[in-house]
Amino acid sequence: MTARWKAVVVLAIVSLALSCGDKAPGPVEPPPTPTEPTTDPGRVTVVLSTPNTNDGAVLFTLSGGVIDSLTPSSSRFTLFSVETDINTLRAIVAGDLADGAVAVFWMPDRRTIAAYSATVQQAAARSTYQQQDIGSYRLTISQ
Repeated sequence: MTARWKAVVVLAIVSLALSCGDKAPGPVEPPPTPTEPTTDPGRVTVVLSTPNTNDGAVLFTLSGGVIDSLTPSSSRFTLFSVETDINTLRAIVAGDLADGAVAVFWMPDRRTIAAYSATVQQAAARSTYQQQDIGSYRLTISQ
């Protein structure tokens, strides 16, 4: 082997050694961050604010999105409801009503709770069934 060939072989070996040698590790990538869930299903509460202390029944409309499994918030109440369309229910809750939770329901995404609303349509006194002035009644939906 001539000196020239020896030089070519040495260059090839050095080039291979440099290209295949251990390289310093690069920056370590952090693990992927968990993505936010696409939905947050769960129960929400319908809360009554009433100016009276003798309410016996409230008729209300609940709307804004899919409403599933509307039930009274307490065993002291009775609740009847009818779906007027997929996003609206009319319900009557009866019992010794006062300020506080009157019903609960399941919604597919609690992040959209602001789209839901509840409106009092009628209210009746507990013992006389006399219609109440609903101007000061409020229903809110909370988590």
